[in-house]
Amino acid sequence: MVTIDVNTPRSELVIDDDEDDLDDEESSDEEDLFHMEVDDGREKTVTAPVVKEVLEFTEDPPLAMTHKEGNTLDVLMTLMLQYVHDTCHGVRRPRIPKQIGRDRLDSAPEGLPHDDESGCRAGIARASDVDEQRTVGCECGGERHDLEALKLLYTNLREAFAHLILCTQASSHVQFLVFYILALRPGLMTSFLEFLRMRKFEDPNCSRDTRRNAMAYIGSLLARGKFIPFSHVHSCLELICNWCHSYLENQERTSTNYEDFLLHSPFYYACQTVFYVFTFRYREYTEGPKKLEMARSLNLERLVHSQLNPLKVCAPPIVSNFAAVTRRFQLAYCYTILENNKRMNIPSAHMNGSRHLYSSTLDMFFPFDPYLLQRSKTYIVNHFREFDGLPEEEGKDSLEMELDDDGLDTIVSPRSSECSKSHSFSYSSSPGYKHW
Repeated sequence: MVTIDVNTPRSELVIDDDEDDLDDEESSDEEDLFHMEVDDGREKTVTAPVVKEVLEFTEDPPLAMTHKEGNTLDVLMTLMLQYVHDTCHGVRRPRIPKQIGRDRLDSAPEGLPHDDESGCRAGIARASDVDEQRTVGCECGGERHDLEALKLLYTNLREAFAHLILCTQASSHVQFLVFYILALRPGLMTSFLEFLRMRKFEDPNCSRDTRRNAMAYIGSLLARGKFIPFSHVHSCLELICNWCHSYLENQERTSTNYEDFLLHSPFYYACQTVFYVFTFRYREYTEGPKKLEMARSLNLERLVHSQLNPLKVCAPPIVSNFAAVTRRFQLAYCYTILENNKRMNIPSAHMNGSRHLYSSTLDMFFPFDPYLLQRSKTYIVNHFREFDGLPEEEGKDSLEMELDDDGLDTIVSPRSSECSKSHSFSYSSSPGYKHW
């Protein structure tokens, strides 16, 4: 599945989905007629009810994707996600012959297997009584979970994740198996995040790529998981920020080398994760004075103004949105630094005598970008958080200039500048912000 996933780029699935939507729009105005070839070679026009009977005996279901590899991956993900759901609920589903299986599925919701055995329908999320924007597991709320089977499955999935998925940067969908089991049982989130942070990111014996991907998964989960409470998000950001502040203190005491990108790359990975999660969850941080004080306790301004200058190397869409949010709520002032960074991009001498523009940004991906597979999407969508957009004041007008004593040129808002650049990013290499 990982091999198929890697060889099915998101860009192809997006193009394929757009073409399907265009075909649907073109056919919506036409009469509901279909053409069939009969034995004598002539075409015969039949109406929809006749075709419906024919489709019941075809191999491809109505929800089949036109992208061949994408359709294969979609079928496999549907089977695996249903297996995760059944195992967590103690269901031992027997293998059913094809014809019987088709009869069973006729009465099931579109795109979902039947779930009479567990009494809990797959793909249905239970909303929190306290926060309607948060989910607290599946339809049964964990009351029908088989805890022993769930624990064993989680352990096996985490081992497979660590050995196969974590070291694969180009996968887009297989990692949602872990996302789904965490959504079914949000209590597992603490264990999984600690595993990524302590045993992968903070372990200096791990490779740079492993540490980068571990932090990418932490950030993407905290940003996208509707099942993660705000208190847990803040605790994780607090731990990451404390690590960053300790790193800065060590650098100030022992080193003056602030321009070695590879040497300080773990620090930049952590900073980008903090900026990314904060821009996704900023509305919760700004609901009232107490939560705003929690945001100030992260001491984001120190990260921004440090000599390692993370704003220079983090992804431009993240930096742009982070600057807009922190300016709106007076948590950090980034635009003077951004302007200085632009002026620093001057030609520098290369080893072979040539001259080039200095431009280094983090090679970091976002593993839980929007899910594109059509059948299996139903399992994920109710637990998945979309970006809410920037504060209204920042989204309507261009940001005013933050001038220094020399009268720098104006700096336009993220909407008019950097957000236009984000259109050139593809999912899994972009933060997944909405293009508003």
